[in-house]
Amino acid sequence: MPHVKALLLQSNSLSSTLPITIGGSNKAANALTLLNINGNSFEGDLPTSVGFMTALEVVDVGSNNFDGASPLELLCSGQRASARLRRVVMSH
Repeated sequence: MPHVKALLLQSNSLSSTLPITIGGSNKAANALTLLNINGNSFEGDLPTSVGFMTALEVVDVGSNNFDGASPLELLCSGQRASARLRRVVMSH
């Protein structure tokens, strides 16, 4: 899947925790520019690895049941691997 640019899984009634490997160092994860999992029932922590997805421009993880801390790497542009990130939605 190294050519996938967008992962659109919004409003699919998905539940569980996100695997810590979602933003791993594989080519598929690093090719994603858009990650949208809005409107599901994911819970737990948002994996830190999401903050290191190097091509990400838009991340929408709103309207889920995340209850842990947000990855600092995702919010602090000086520490993220991706300088392309333009939009982060984390609303509940």
